[in-house]
Amino acid sequence: MKKLNEKLIIFDLDGTLYRSETSFFPAVQRFFDEYASPSQTARIFKDKFVNKFIGEPEHVFVNWLSAMFPHQNPVKMKEQFEEYELSAVQSSGQLYPGVMETLDWLNVNDYDIYLCSNATLNYLEAIINKFNLSQYFKALYIPQTKQHTKKMMMKEIKEKSGKQSGYAVGDRFHDLQAALANQLFFFGAAYGYAPEEMKPAHKLLSEVKQIIDTLK
Repeated sequence: MKKLNEKLIIFDLDGTLYRSETSFFPAVQRFFDEYASPSQTARIFKDKFVNKFIGEPEHVFVNWLSAMFPHQNPVKMKEQFEEYELSAVQSSGQLYPGVMETLDWLNVNDYDIYLCSNATLNYLEAIINKFNLSQYFKALYIPQTKQHTKKMMMKEIKEKSGKQSGYAVGDRFHDLQAALANQLFFFGAAYGYAPEEMKPAHKLLSEVKQIIDTLK
């Protein structure tokens, strides 16, 4: 691979830096223990069905909850799930192995590092604060509306950075599509939640710290 001249790299969060199942799954389990029958709970964990919500915008999961429990107040359900998830971030949330080493290397080597996520601000800040990640990122980008896509956010990051090329790292199809639309070299996190979606990536990663060897 030929290295790019401009040192810009944009990371996704869930399934790329953060092991979302360490907080999302316990929160889902706790929520369904309260609202659903044991058989309903078993079904959503069967065949990794619940994995498909990781990395999606919040409204996708909330809309699904509303359809599952049409007689419940959707605002209350959203607030309650967020409470459970933020609690789980603090008690059991984990980064992937090699994340801190990779961010340290990129920082020391003068890369402009940005975070581009579909997560909510409260969730993002909980993870950033727990692992002291704010020191690494130039800025954090999350959707401001339902129509604010990763493609748009990556374009905004390029404009803010003043760089015409760079790298993006993610584990879902919207990360890949956004990177390609913005002429970014894409590292596909095959260790994340949708390795089958990562086949068109410029380079597949089995662990995040492979970025270091690629960019040296």
